[in-house]
Amino acid sequence: WTPWWFYDYNFDGGESSGDTFKGNTDATGNHYLRLDFESMDSPRPYSVIAEATVFDVNRQAWAGSTSLMVHPANLYVGLRTERYFVQQGKPLEVDLIVTDLDGVPVEDRSVLVQAARLEWKYQDGRWQQVEVGVQECTVGSKSDPVRCEFETPIGGRYQITALVTDAEGRQNQSRLTRWVSGGQRPPSRDVEQEQITLVPDQEIYQPGDVAEILVQAPFSNGEGLLTISRNGIISTENFTMDGNSHTLRIPIKEEYIPNLNVQVDVVGSVPRTDDQGEAIEGAPPRPAFASGYLTLSIPPLARTLDLQVDPRDTELEPGGKTWLDVVVRDASGEPLADVELAVVVVDEAILGLTNYQLSDPISVFYAPRPPDYSSYYTRSSIVLTNPAALLEQAVDDARNMPQSTMVLEGMVEKEEALMMEAPADADFAGEAKGRGGGGEPEQTISIRIDFDPLATFAPEVHTDSNGRAAVKIELPDNLTRYRVMVVAVDDGGKQFGSGEANITARLPLMVRPSAPRFLNFGDQFE
Repeated sequence: WTPWWFYDYNFDGGESSGDTFKGNTDATGNHYLRLDFESMDSPRPYSVIAEATVFDVNRQAWAGSTSLMVHPANLYVGLRTERYFVQQGKPLEVDLIVTDLDGVPVEDRSVLVQAARLEWKYQDGRWQQVEVGVQECTVGSKSDPVRCEFETPIGGRYQITALVTDAEGRQNQSRLTRWVSGGQRPPSRDVEQEQITLVPDQEIYQPGDVAEILVQAPFSNGEGLLTISRNGIISTENFTMDGNSHTLRIPIKEEYIPNLNVQVDVVGSVPRTDDQGEAIEGAPPRPAFASGYLTLSIPPLARTLDLQVDPRDTELEPGGKTWLDVVVRDASGEPLADVELAVVVVDEAILGLTNYQLSDPISVFYAPRPPDYSSYYTRSSIVLTNPAALLEQAVDDARNMPQSTMVLEGMVEKEEALMMEAPADADFAGEAKGRGGGGEPEQTISIRIDFDPLATFAPEVHTDSNGRAAVKIELPDNLTRYRVMVVAVDDGGKQFGSGEANITARLPLMVRPSAPRFLNFGDQFE
């Protein structure tokens, strides 16, 4: 499981490898490749993709591909928690369930669950997270989820791993990551912008909710600034961190739909370290700053209209007439009156030329809103000297001074500031794009006259008090399938919706030439 709000290179996304084989088809035109899966490198599912290319006598290449899933066992174990983070000292509750490959719960299977805190340690020449304080829990599966609880005496990042074994002795593993308030981040020697981990308590929010965000900074007791933005800065709030973590609470308002941008900046100081990451005793602390960014999703569920589009006749002869009934309901399922509808009935063949798809009005009118501001940090221009070199220089200077004025009370810090332009943050502005278009079909000889691909265009249709509307449709002479597209907006201009249906124009008897898809020189066909 990888968090949706950021990408972390510490998460193992798996490895890919491949092999190439060559062969010849047999007398029946077939070739077979056998794959034996004798063991798994790790207890996780693998996807195998096979791509084949065959060359004919003219050296023309024909290609095809297929894929299959290789399961490590015939059992899976599912993990779930109510929250993505908990406060330090509160138990971390994990629900588990065991199923077969079809998702059917399996009972009486032993599941070994481990919860390990990931701690930053300097190993193999770099800072990395290692598992410490491993806790274990063994439970038996049931038809309903079972629960394991783990203590959280120390804050940080917890990795939860569940292992299940099937009747053949094969193992399968599931893993997720959760956070506990507190914890540490890897230290740094330079005055560089460090990363703050922001963990929301849920994935989506609705107006009236209070979003809780866990802030984990790479240093302790810093001063923080919360910036809430949406097409500009909405508000700012100062806060003081007690330790390495802090929990922010943001009330979600209706005007924040469809998203809210949250930026957290923290400044403070940390002990100076050497090249091995060890703190230097007696050295003054260095300045430190860090930032984190998070987007809260607030989908416009309450502003989505539900459209029921039903043609009274789905199959007609060319030139036939019918009625289209449309019923509009709001998010609560109640019929909505005085809703304006735009009804379009178009030949499906014309739409297929450009693969036209009706744009969702919700995604158009409630597109993600960018922050529309950039942050600049002058602390990134600070350059620190080596504390050991500073101490040695101070001692040398003290020795060269007259005895009467030689006073060494401690180490003197000397820092040089270099003025250079701070890089601007990435531009978060997005661009909404749509597709559409189409052209007039090429005219062919036919006894029918009306070949207009546009059967109906009614841009202003209003629903009655029961949320219903009816539109008369008269088809042209084409033998085709028509796509019915309806877009709706309420009288307040805040609720939108869309719906589609199909109408087929056909005759009792049709003749269709059926020739081969491709031919070669000298071929004969019927």
